[in-house]
Amino acid sequence: MKIAICCYPGFELEKIIKACEYNSNDYAVINLLSPNWLEEIRGYDAYLIRPPCQYEEHKMIFDERVYFLSQVLEKKIYPSFNELYVYENKRNMATWLEYLEVPYPKTSVFALKEDALKFVENCSYPIVSKANIGSAGSAVEIIKSKKSAKRLVHKIFGYISPELALGNIPWGKKNNIPFPRLSRAQRHYVLFQEFLDVKVEWRIIRVGNSFFGHQKLIGNNGFASGSDLVGWVEPPKVLLEMVRKMTDKMDSTSMAVDIFETNDNKYFVNELQSIFGSYKPSQMYINDIPGRYLYDDELNKYDFEEGEFCQNSCWNLRIEVLKKEML
Repeated sequence: MKIAICCYPGFELEKIIKACEYNSNDYAVINLLSPNWLEEIRGYDAYLIRPPCQYEEHKMIFDERVYFLSQVLEKKIYPSFNELYVYENKRNMATWLEYLEVPYPKTSVFALKEDALKFVENCSYPIVSKANIGSAGSAVEIIKSKKSAKRLVHKIFGYISPELALGNIPWGKKNNIPFPRLSRAQRHYVLFQEFLDVKVEWRIIRVGNSFFGHQKLIGNNGFASGSDLVGWVEPPKVLLEMVRKMTDKMDSTSMAVDIFETNDNKYFVNELQSIFGSYKPSQMYINDIPGRYLYDDELNKYDFEEGEFCQNSCWNLRIEVLKKEML
C-alpha cells in the first residue's frame, strides 16, 4: 500500500513518517496547499490527512480539498471526511452533538446580529463564548454580564455595519510580551455555550476498537483545555460506552471526546477532535500501568491490555486501522 501524507506544514509530519516506516509502508509527502495539489495527489492507495488548527482560512482550504479528494475522486482517506470536518469546527460540532442526541452544554450559533442581541438580552449569565477554531482553550471566554455580551456581539458583527466589523481579536504571547492575533479575528458569527459547574473533564479516545481515557484537570485559567494537567486514573465504563455509541453513529474510528463531569455528577460532551494531542506513548495509565481497552463486539465488553499503543501521537495505531479498512 502506497500512502500519501497530506500534513499541514509543521504539524506532526515527522511522527506520521515514523509511523509509516514502523508499519513498513511506502509513502510520499504531499503539500495539500500547493497550487498543483490536484496533480500531486494522483497515484496513491490511501491518504493520511493532518489538517491545520491555527488559521481558519487554511482549515477551510484543507476541508475543501479533502472533500474533493474523498467525495469526488472517491479516494480512501484517514481519518474520514466527516471526522476531519468536525475537527476545529465548533459550529459543525454543535450540529453533530444535537444530531447524536447526547448530553452537551446547550450551544447556540448566530450568524445574524439581531438574533445574537436578542439572545444575550434574555439569557442567564455567565455564558461561554467560543470561536469556531482554536485549540487549547485559546479562543474561549467566560462572559459574566449582559453588557460584556453586547460589547462582544458588536465587535464581531460591527457597531455600525458588517463592512466595518473589526472582529473579536484574541491575544497571544511571545517572549512573555502580549500581542493581538489579528489574523485570527472572529467575525460575522458568534457561538454561545451554556456555562456548567465543572468538576473535572475526561478525555476518552477511540482509534479503531482501542479505547483510552484520562482526566484533563482544570488549570489556573479555569479551563482544562491547554492546562497540560493530567489525571491518570481509570475512566468510567459508562464514558467508554457513551463514546463507542457516539462514534459508531458517526461511523468514526479516530476520535477524542472531551466530556465534562459536573459537580452534581452528570456528564456533558464538550469537544469532538479527530486529531488530538498525545505526547506520551500511552494515553491511559491504570495504577501506573499503561494500556488500552479493546472492545469485543461479540461479547460486548472491554478487555484491558497492558502496553503502549499511542506512539507517534497515535499515527501508528491509525495506520493499523487504515490497513484493516483497506482489506
